[in-house]
Order: sequence, then structure tokens, then C-alpha cells
Amino acid sequence: MNRSDSTKMDWKLSLQADISTLPQLHQVCTQFIPEIDGQVVFLLVGEMGSGKTEFVKQLLTLYLSRDVSIEIASPSYALHHQYKDQLHQVEHWDLYRLTSEDDLESVGFWESFEQKNLSLIEWADKLNFSWLPRNRKYIKINFKHTGDLREIFVYQAA
Repeated sequence: MNRSDSTKMDWKLSLQADISTLPQLHQVCTQFIPEIDGQVVFLLVGEMGSGKTEFVKQLLTLYLSRDVSIEIASPSYALHHQYKDQLHQVEHWDLYRLTSEDDLESVGFWESFEQKNLSLIEWADKLNFSWLPRNRKYIKINFKHTGDLREIFVYQAA
């Protein structure tokens, strides 16, 4: 994949929410379900414990069929998990342990964009966003936390 020709992404703030309970996070996640068409990439940014993996769990609870029992976990040690139901396939990446973007070549990261799958990328700030393919809808979520309060800032690629 030739990523040297890509241009910089511009972001527009579309939502800011203060969250202190799981039901509040679940409610925020319901807002994204109508936007997911299989070509959406969530870029999740925030420090350890800020709510990225819990966001993934809540979103996939809404998105995937209730007939499928799936244990959704942080893929920190495996880098990648894939979830499927009868209609959907989800690519869940956790780049916490990524040392170089070159490492993504060997694990099929770039090839995953050839499919029409929902993608969720934790620790996405380790990526050069300008290298991402342009044929997707990107939603970047910045997570911040202070005590029990989580703030999320949702940006759409302009």
C-alpha cells in the first residue's frame, strides 16, 4: 500500500459528553449505531483506564446480534481480535504495544481495510492518520478521565 500520497485529516467536533456511569456510556453508544454501515473506523485515543475498551464493549453489545455470545476483551496482548455474527464482522485493534507502524504490515492491519467491516482502533494516536485509506468514514473519540468522571470528545473527519 502506498501511503506517501495521503493528505492530512481534518477533524470537526461533533459531540462532547460527560459520563460517570455505564448506562450513560451505553446511551452515547446508541447514537453511533445508525452511522455504522460497515465502513466506519473508530479511532479511540486516551490514556490507560480512560474508557476505550468499555466503549468498544458497549458499542458491540448494541451492534452485534444478541444471538451470539462474544467475550469482548482488550486485545492488548494479541493486538487484534475479530468478532462476527450472522451479518457483521468487526476488527478490534489495540495498538498499545505497537513499537513501529511497520509492525502493522505483518499482522494484516492494512489488509483489513479492504473489507467492509467496522473497525475499532484503541491507542489510535500511535498511527499516522494521514496513512489511513480515504474510502472510510472516520470517527475519532478522545477519552479523558478524572476520578469517576469520563469526558469524551467525538470528532468526525471533515
